[in-house]
Amino acid sequence: MNGLHGIIFAYAKTPGLRELTEERMPGSVPFGGRCRAVDFMLSNMAGAGITDVGVVLHGNYQSLLDHIGNGKTWDMARKNGGLKLLPPFADARKFGVEEFRGKMEALAGVRSYLHEIRQEYVVLSDSDLIINLPLQKVLDAHIESGADITCV
Repeated sequence: MNGLHGIIFAYAKTPGLRELTEERMPGSVPFGGRCRAVDFMLSNMAGAGITDVGVVLHGNYQSLLDHIGNGKTWDMARKNGGLKLLPPFADARKFGVEEFRGKMEALAGVRSYLHEIRQEYVVLSDSDLIINLPLQKVLDAHIESGADITCV
C-alpha cells in the first residue's frame, strides 16, 4: 500500500456531450473503440499502485457498472478494499436530492465510506478526464511541498 486512496466522481453531467450522456454518465462514454473515458483515471490510479478506489455514482450509471464490473481489469478485485461502487445514499430523493450539486454534497452522501479509508492521502478525480497522469509523482511533489491540498 502506497498511502493513496482514489475517489472517482462518476455522476456529473457534461453539457457539451448532450446526446452521448442522455442515457449514460460521461465516464462511460466510449473512447477509441473499446475503452471508456473512466478507464484513463482507473489506469492512472492502478499505475500509481492505488488498489482502493471508490466510484461515486448518481443516475444513469448502468453502463458504467457493466463496464467497470468488479475492477479486475485494473487489479482492483479484492476481498478487502479494491474497487467499490458507491450509489447514491438511499434517502437522497426523500431529502430532495435529485442530483448532487457538487463534490462536497457527493462526499457527504458517502460519508460512511470515507470513514473506512485507511490511507493517508486521497486522490479525487472526475470520471471523464482523458489524461495520462503520473499520480505517484504528484503525491511525491505534494508531500515535499507540505501543502494541505494539491490541485492538478
